[in-house]
Amino acid sequence: MCPHNPKKERSVNSCVAVILTGVLLLVPTAYAEAGADSLKQQAVEAYKTGRYPAAVSLMQQAVAENSDDAETHFRLGWYLHYLSYDSRPLSGFSLETSDQILFHLDRALELDPGLGNARYFIGAEYGVRAREALRTGDIEKAEAEFRAGRSKGGFPDWMIEYGRNVLKACKQDAILFTGGDAETNPIEYLQLVEGYRCDVTVVPMALLDVPWFARLLRDGLEHAVVPAPISWSDAQLVSMRPYKWQACTLQIPRGSGESSARAMMSWYVEPDLSTGKKTFLSAGRALLIDIIETNAWLRPVYFSVGIPEPRLAGLKPHLQLCGLAYELLPVETAEPDTKRIEDVLLDPESYQDLADLKEHDMPRASRILLNYHSVLLQLVVWHAKSGNSDKARDVLDRMAELLPGDVLPIPEPMRKMADGLRATLKGTDGEH
Repeated sequence: MCPHNPKKERSVNSCVAVILTGVLLLVPTAYAEAGADSLKQQAVEAYKTGRYPAAVSLMQQAVAENSDDAETHFRLGWYLHYLSYDSRPLSGFSLETSDQILFHLDRALELDPGLGNARYFIGAEYGVRAREALRTGDIEKAEAEFRAGRSKGGFPDWMIEYGRNVLKACKQDAILFTGGDAETNPIEYLQLVEGYRCDVTVVPMALLDVPWFARLLRDGLEHAVVPAPISWSDAQLVSMRPYKWQACTLQIPRGSGESSARAMMSWYVEPDLSTGKKTFLSAGRALLIDIIETNAWLRPVYFSVGIPEPRLAGLKPHLQLCGLAYELLPVETAEPDTKRIEDVLLDPESYQDLADLKEHDMPRASRILLNYHSVLLQLVVWHAKSGNSDKARDVLDRMAELLPGDVLPIPEPMRKMADGLRATLKGTDGEH
């Protein structure tokens, strides 16, 4: 048996105490991280099922448990944004909540500068703030909000360029219906901040059912919003709601001086809402109909290619592809406006800022850039079907040159389509 050594025993005991102290200090942190991860996962599940208030509450708890997790701050800012503007009932704009949203998104980027989607939501939030300023008639405030969003990376160069290319498709004094934030915000930025194409009335499809925005569109705002042709009264705008509707064909005159049946545009409009056997027309679709009827072809009307087809309300047969937008025509057509497409999308000047995508990608928004490929491939198909194989091959070659894969990778289905077209066109060599 070893002899008892009190000095050595005290030394060993001291070491054990130090180790145990260290372990005990680590335990709360480990439990906190585990708790934060669990709360975050619960919040994600709540978000997936549309339970935005629960998602926000759980993510707030996760931030309280671990304030240094970039993804938690990002998702809290994201979910707060959805809770405020995209859920039912809408809580609407609140400066305090908006500031809170931006705080968490800014914090997420501070912790992880590579979170490109955080910048997307920063841009989306500043777009809301700018439109809120327009609601009150404060144009300077709206411009300042857009500038702030741009300075924080919410509207990168490639996105602004895309918005400019959408506007290039539009004729003078156009009415342009747009899709989501990635299309609408850069276009409104260009108009308010850079004064570019201020002749165009921009109509975000997602806001057509918002009474105050519909009134702003109808009345316009000098130096900021060109009025849209809307016939509804204040009372009708305030009482916007779903309207009873059965699928039917609307007949819209194609010109004031024409009276024959051929002078009418036939537009088959189906209900977009239903409850049991009852069908309805949403407020937004009803206002869309009113704008087109009231306009009576006085101004050219366009729909951006980023708008999902179900939201086009049956107008697709009357839409002519002319670049990153479709022009509404009184007759049905499948023929694209090849000259206008080529003037913009085969011009190297239209892609000066495309390489910015490498440094400032936003996966949630940058997919809109694939519309460049989509439109040009449709142009190739049209030229090929029209028997102009040389032109079709030229467009394919120019597309590969203007949209290099190391900058904007082409999705596999589109790549296969391009390869198939190239192989088919190669087989037509000499067939003149």
